[in-house]
Amino acid sequence: MGNINNTIKCPECGNIISASDSQCLNCGFKYKVCPECGEVNIENSVKCRNCGALLNKCEEASDNCENISLSVEFSDAEISLEDLWGKAVQSKSDNVKYIGYAIKAVYFINMVIEAVFVSVFFEWFNTSNPLTLIVKAETCFNTIKILTWIQIVLLIIKAALSSAKKNYIDKNMVVWIKKRNLNPVTYLKKYLDFDNEDPMTKFWEKDKVEKDMQLCYLSIRPQEQRYKKLSNVACLIAESYMYIVGNLTILGVFQALMVQKINGTGFEYNWIPLIVNICIAAAIFLFAYISGERVLNKHAENWIKDEFLKNNILNESDIQKEGR
Repeated sequence: MGNINNTIKCPECGNIISASDSQCLNCGFKYKVCPECGEVNIENSVKCRNCGALLNKCEEASDNCENISLSVEFSDAEISLEDLWGKAVQSKSDNVKYIGYAIKAVYFINMVIEAVFVSVFFEWFNTSNPLTLIVKAETCFNTIKILTWIQIVLLIIKAALSSAKKNYIDKNMVVWIKKRNLNPVTYLKKYLDFDNEDPMTKFWEKDKVEKDMQLCYLSIRPQEQRYKKLSNVACLIAESYMYIVGNLTILGVFQALMVQKINGTGFEYNWIPLIVNICIAAAIFLFAYISGERVLNKHAENWIKDEFLKNNILNESDIQKEGR
């Protein structure tokens, strides 16, 4: 491959531009840089005007995929589409990074609030003077209550950011697959020998197979993305619900401990509402799986069965025998 400088001159305006970009920031001229000789060609060029090299290779090289042959990278059963996308795009995506930073920031603030929460309670709890204990009880409880609701809001924001990140990644992986012109049938064919794997390996890799199958299916039928969105929204609701229930339960426990400390009685707390709320949250998670992930997996599975039959990769007896 030719030696290509990092910067070149725009043939339209003469502005210094990056060889790894595809458009001049000054005049908007769209271009392709030949991977062999470094010549600047117009955007829709098929071959380099200088050396005749095919310029679609340039797209491969500049598309953050390290110019790996699809026939090689997609034949390895240990590498999933998510792994490939992560190496190629995710690590260089500013949106994913920013969402990740926001999640970490919220998590850090939440940890600080938890530390303050505990310190306020134990400072009050360790007070030896009975009169001071009673006088400060309401102030202590109100402080803990405010911290609890701040924590709930932060945890819901964290859950929303995680859901947004997941939706962004899912959507962009499907777009990336379509852009790579991946043949889903050829790619998923690599999993046909999966039954020969070690049982534990098969168990742990099941999610990866289902994920790849979903992504390939969505790249063909993007309208089915609605099931994915439904599942993510339901999971977000269930997760937020659990954060509210969990933190309010902790607040109730602290209140019961305060009553015990002041009155000198035994610890009393009604755990039934917590059990009921956990069952409600579990039901929402189950709904998210049944109405979203399970439906999408079933559609994707039926689709790939039909594709394998059409392409004579499998026949009806193979599918019935293997239970695919």
